[in-house]
Amino acid sequence: MRQQVQPVPSSEQQHRRETRLQILLPLILGLSLIIAATVIVILFRQAAQVSLVADTMLIVFMLCPLMICLLPITIGLIIAAVAMNKVHDQTRKPLRRLQLASREMADRTHKTTDTINQKTINASARMGGVYRLLDVFNRTPSRKKRGEE
Repeated sequence: MRQQVQPVPSSEQQHRRETRLQILLPLILGLSLIIAATVIVILFRQAAQVSLVADTMLIVFMLCPLMICLLPITIGLIIAAVAMNKVHDQTRKPLRRLQLASREMADRTHKTTDTINQKTINASARMGGVYRLLDVFNRTPSRKKRGEE
């Protein structure tokens, strides 16, 4: 038996065939759907049918192109959310250590400040007698200068 060799279509013929299948066929089907919907509305004018066709036209002319145009933005936002989740997972442990270190430092600072305050208060209490002795050297204005004669 002999195998028959099928002729290979030229690239120009293949291009024309793909153009018909991928561009013209969907265009013709979409236009025929729109024309059929318009004819139904014209022939049978009932509120339900008009509303149904209007909703279909809204979806075809507004929502589908809107979804197609917003798809890259949506994909970008999803990628950004996944990336932020990964960054959060990577920085969780170092940030936790930093939080604990800063809490320990704040506690030590608070204890040191309390100790310094207590020592200052104790020193001031001990110096109370000396302050009374030093008040002797403070001059009080005389009555004549105060205007109390």
